[in-house]
Amino acid sequence: MFQRDYILRMIEQLSQVMARLMLLKSLEERQEALMLLEEFYNKLRLPPARLLLRMSDEELLFLISINGQPDLDKAVGLGMLLKEEARLHEDMEQYGESAERFRKALYLFLSAERLGADVPGADCSSLIAETRELLRPYSIPEHTLLMLLDYYTSAGQYALAEDALFELLEQEVSPAGQQAGEHFYRLLQEVSDELLDEGRLPRHELEQGRTDMQRTVERSRPNTPLRRVRLE
Repeated sequence: MFQRDYILRMIEQLSQVMARLMLLKSLEERQEALMLLEEFYNKLRLPPARLLLRMSDEELLFLISINGQPDLDKAVGLGMLLKEEARLHEDMEQYGESAERFRKALYLFLSAERLGADVPGADCSSLIAETRELLRPYSIPEHTLLMLLDYYTSAGQYALAEDALFELLEQEVSPAGQQAGEHFYRLLQEVSDELLDEGRLPRHELEQGRTDMQRTVERSRPNTPLRRVRLE
């Protein structure tokens, strides 16, 4: 209980700090803001981001685990911290620094949501949606896109799930990606037309997507761009 209360207070303090940081405009003020955010890593009893970014996503999740079980409150808190720090780096046009922080934040949010995180004042679904949009200009690792595909499919957001699948295929047609795509279309064959419409992937678009994926797998070559046009 102490640990959870501590994390919740940290999240509340972080939200208040970020509201103030939004007013900072100059480069000097942003550098000061980054120093302020570094203090929160100490509050989470973690090393600074520059060290955390050297870890794989799996190693990072293990670092915040207790007896082999991820601390979901800490995962969400760390994800929020990385996301906000990434936005500051992006404002400073340090895109390499921002991209990796956004990627790790998304992985943490997806992991926490998958494991049933329930953190007051920090809705994982909203955090995932926001971070996904912030990552639009950047690439996302295969394992995170597979998690995103599974997340959107389970949530009935089928159009977004298919977008994640084709983003994965644009990078590389890997065995894992092909298997995930085949499973996705096989699963949605059993979904009613009504639910497909609600998920913004009507039956005719579903069939077109399956065909596009099959063609992509057949002609897959390195650096071959894939274009998807979604009908409204």
